[in-house]
Amino acid sequence: MKAFFVIICCIFFIPCAAQSFDCKQKIAEYQSLFQANKANEAYEVWSEVRKKCQREYERIYDDGAIIIQGKIKVTKSLVEKERLIREILKTFDDYYSYFPSHIEDFEIKKAMIMYYNTVKAKQQMEEIFILLDNGFTKAHDKIKDVNAINLYFNLYFGKYRNKDITAERLTEKYFMLKDLLTNLEVTYPNNMKAYMKVSSIMDNMAKNVLTCSGVCDYYKKNYTFNKDNSKWLLAAITNMSFKCSSTPAFYMLVEALYKINRTSQSAGFMGLVALKQKKETDAIIYYKESEALEQNPIEKAKLDYIYATQIAISDKQKAREFLNRALQFDPKIGKAYLYLAQLYAGSIKECNTNAFEKKALYYLAAMTAQKAVLSDPKLKTQTDKIVDKYMKLSFVHKDKDLENMKGKDYTIGCWINESIVVPKK
Repeated sequence: MKAFFVIICCIFFIPCAAQSFDCKQKIAEYQSLFQANKANEAYEVWSEVRKKCQREYERIYDDGAIIIQGKIKVTKSLVEKERLIREILKTFDDYYSYFPSHIEDFEIKKAMIMYYNTVKAKQQMEEIFILLDNGFTKAHDKIKDVNAINLYFNLYFGKYRNKDITAERLTEKYFMLKDLLTNLEVTYPNNMKAYMKVSSIMDNMAKNVLTCSGVCDYYKKNYTFNKDNSKWLLAAITNMSFKCSSTPAFYMLVEALYKINRTSQSAGFMGLVALKQKKETDAIIYYKESEALEQNPIEKAKLDYIYATQIAISDKQKAREFLNRALQFDPKIGKAYLYLAQLYAGSIKECNTNAFEKKALYYLAAMTAQKAVLSDPKLKTQTDKIVDKYMKLSFVHKDKDLENMKGKDYTIGCWINESIVVPKK
């Protein structure tokens, strides 16, 4: 009978003991201890919570990583530091085990914990790389840690330099990370500068590796799967525009984007393609469509200026039209006057000018450039240099052929068809 009574007491005692552990209260306790800079005490309470509340409260895993790192900072023993690092890594493994959909990038977090808390020996860096590689492969669309992106590409580039991976694989990784950064810039604009900085670092590292052939091969290989994805197409076109804008692959991507998403930007790319194909008339049509689709006058002016610089090689007169349109939309775009002045001065041979006409053309260029500073005072230094250069090539007081023309109107023909008043002195 006595034995039976003991058994009954045990049966009822066990659940009572389990229920006596208040997870919420203990969580508040270790948080309070940690805030009071009592890392060791906080760690002891947290360790108990981890054992008894691991399936119930997600927050204990992030808290644990912070608390253990607090202990690492004050621990002098390398052996103990290594043990604590491994405990953090195990904590993230448990986090993923119990809450997999909440921390899909757990391997990235593990890699960065190691990177920040180890001496970065060769073996440790290899382990960090493997964790990053796995994390970016499995959950790259969940990653937003700019430092992780930067570290991963640096390590990947190092493996390329050591000939452990091919240029083709590096190209694929480069564009995968560039696409990720582009999306992050849009999603997290407050951190845009950091993402853009890493993107620029990647560009500088990879610029001698990314051949036009390799870039084209990469996008052709991925085109079929992404041909209806306007974001992917736009990113691909942007990445190719610097080196590969004269390739059939670039034309294919631009036409696909324009077909599914007709915008000011896609129409502008179509104009560039037409120009590359020496279809100037089509290019001008697309450029005008691009401007028409843009609603902001200031942006319209910027577009017209860009299109003027692109069309100028084949048609200076049309370039002037775009520059004039730019000035209509934004009278403060003074650089349009400077570019127009350069077009005038660059037409000496094209217009078969004689000695007098040559000086008249330089004078027109100088007078045109002077307008720039009236539109944009910040251009004064640049404008003064250009005006001085052209005026020295223009009329001088002792010119014999100037005597009969002083103060008179003179029309410059060719494509220019502009009049000047010949200076009296």
